[in-house]
Amino acid sequence: MAYNLGYWYPDYRKSETKARIIPFNSARKRMVTVYKKDNLYRVYVKGASEVIVDCCDNFIGATEVKPLSYEKKQSINHDVIESFAK
Repeated sequence: MAYNLGYWYPDYRKSETKARIIPFNSARKRMVTVYKKDNLYRVYVKGASEVIVDCCDNFIGATEVKPLSYEKKQSINHDVIESFAK
């Protein structure tokens, strides 16, 4: 998805300095890497999909950033994530 939006992670990774790593652990079910370039920070998170979705407040719709309600999170977990698990 990010690639379709014109974002290619390896290109950014080469030009940024790794500022912090929070390793994966089974309790949090995610890991975090923070990169710094100039005075800007970029945070990359990977882990269990349902955990990542639960951490989000917004999502990118077709044309704009929209709030991510509890109901929308449930819909994503049920309609998208669970369908990939089958």
